[in-house]
Amino acid sequence: MDNIIQLQAASKAYDVAGEKITVLHPTDLTLKRGEYVAITGRSGSGKSTLLNLMTGIDHPTSGLVSIDGQNFGGLSEGQLAQLRGKHVGIVFQFFQLIPTLTALENILLAMELVGSIGRSKRHSRAMTLLEQVGVGAHAAKLPSRLSGGEQQRVAIARALANDPSVLVADEPTGNLDSKNAAMVYEIFAQCAADGRTVVVATHDLSVLDQFSRVIELNDGMASEAATQILGVAS
Repeated sequence: MDNIIQLQAASKAYDVAGEKITVLHPTDLTLKRGEYVAITGRSGSGKSTLLNLMTGIDHPTSGLVSIDGQNFGGLSEGQLAQLRGKHVGIVFQFFQLIPTLTALENILLAMELVGSIGRSKRHSRAMTLLEQVGVGAHAAKLPSRLSGGEQQRVAIARALANDPSVLVADEPTGNLDSKNAAMVYEIFAQCAADGRTVVVATHDLSVLDQFSRVIELNDGMASEAATQILGVAS
């Protein structure tokens, strides 16, 4: 497996009322293609910050972040958005589907915005993705007519629309019941088996045995156990 995401002494701090608040201490981390990775820790531990740095949504205060060998540093917001669109699919806790578009149209729009999938192939690809996540029969429905579990599966299909090499999810089952949560994790595991790097931030300790790697954050630092196992800087 070759490297897909790399953080080199990457950190994040904010100035709050003249005081520097560090939310992620300098971290070295390498993720390889096909890995299924959990990022765990209590609220405020730095999970979302780490995900945002990995995906280029946020910029590190210090250090370097790269995806597929492309350093985020020096890229404009437009270039970052294009890089993210081609390489990264993002799944959010609250789905963030466009309410006025059907399930199918949400996926088609994701393809339209990036443009990496040929126009003639988009409809069939979108339908295939909806079928793969088990909601093909709901393609013509608006999000308001879908259950929470169905909306999240549509959101995963949308995240896969442009065939990204990395799938990132931030607390994706936080609003789902146990049955739907299990379905979501099954989809993620299959994505990793298919060769994608899947990174999931979760506070649910009961699911950690499903992952090939677990990174635990505590006050913006990797725990001792995670450091020993994963080589994450603390």
